[in-house]
Amino acid sequence: MKNLELKDNSIYLPLGNIFPDKDVDRFSELIVSRNHSGIKQWFDNCSLQESYQYFNSISEKLKISLLSLLPPSLYREIEILEAMSAPVIEMASPVVPVSFCADDKVVDVLRYFRMNRDARKNVVFVLNDDKQYEGVVTLNGLMMADEQQSLSDILEPSLSCEASLDCKKAVSMLLKQDVDYLVVVNSVGQPAAILEYRDAVAIRLQGQSEGEALLRGERQGGSDLRGYLETSVLAHVRGRILWIIGLAAVGIISGMIIQSYEDAIAALTILALYLPMVADTGGNAGSQAATVVVRALALGNVKTSDWLVVVWKEFRVSLLIGLGLAVATMAKVTLLSYGVELPMGLTLGQLGFAIAISLFFQVVSSTVIGASLPILAKYCNKDPAVVASPAITTIVDISGMLIYFYCTTVLLGLA
Repeated sequence: MKNLELKDNSIYLPLGNIFPDKDVDRFSELIVSRNHSGIKQWFDNCSLQESYQYFNSISEKLKISLLSLLPPSLYREIEILEAMSAPVIEMASPVVPVSFCADDKVVDVLRYFRMNRDARKNVVFVLNDDKQYEGVVTLNGLMMADEQQSLSDILEPSLSCEASLDCKKAVSMLLKQDVDYLVVVNSVGQPAAILEYRDAVAIRLQGQSEGEALLRGERQGGSDLRGYLETSVLAHVRGRILWIIGLAAVGIISGMIIQSYEDAIAALTILALYLPMVADTGGNAGSQAATVVVRALALGNVKTSDWLVVVWKEFRVSLLIGLGLAVATMAKVTLLSYGVELPMGLTLGQLGFAIAISLFFQVVSSTVIGASLPILAKYCNKDPAVVASPAITTIVDISGMLIYFYCTTVLLGLA
């Protein structure tokens, strides 16, 4: 057996041996005193995940001081991770498997486990001569193998990703495959952590919850990870009030549109009866499309580069939905307005057709808007909350009124 902790001077970051008594205050004192040996000893006993967590636990001023004290290899790793907003290393399991070289024997691993009963035993990392990740050996594989076999004879290839990979992408990679874990490696290919299936599921569920919060237009600042009851009333108010005020101001435009078509409404008052139906249907269609797209973005199923594919798919969906609703609308107008006398020689069929056409275009436009705006916001590095359900509803209400009055006035000769 050559090495279990893979210490290789300045290259490797050890995989375990966590100090339970570490605290941020003591860590900060070492930085302020510029204690090089203390800093080195501190990180010598930290995994890459711990090192990154400690780095993020201090102030920006201390971070600058710490960077000059870090070993070159760790400095490089931290620099890479800092460039990412949510690296997978943050969400990886804190209990890291032990590592062995590929030419170590099965008996060496079993002996190690007998001597270290607290070590993680379900999987073992297997490394090449450069201490880079080669594959894994499961506990079942160890039990079935001959004790004198080398680990290289029984290792199994396994999915791996870099520690800096976006967490959502790593989760998607793991859940799409029939595996129990994803090995996380550092910038030089050495194993640094492991993302388990159960953790990936938990991260995805959290993403769904956050996506639903975005859809409701809720921005709670630092309370995003706290529960509803733990979030203060003022935090809820701060997260919602500006959004609602803005939408209310934009909603005034709807009244202006109605006022501009008051002559058409006066000439054919029945138009006012079906206006809410068209506006509400468009709002529902837009909100549905936004829900689907924001959730897909939150879970990493859709990227901004997929915008054309998403819009094209939602456009085709809206055509079919709009066609079905148009037929249903004509039937609804015929039933609800049967026997109503219309002015200017208009027939009920003409009225139903005009309203159905306006509803069709409203559904198509609302769906495309609802699908496009979240992706546009993401592309502009804005929070998808800016196109959440309330905003979609407000926007398509305005567009819906324009479409409704334009179609009906033109088709019915009221323009």
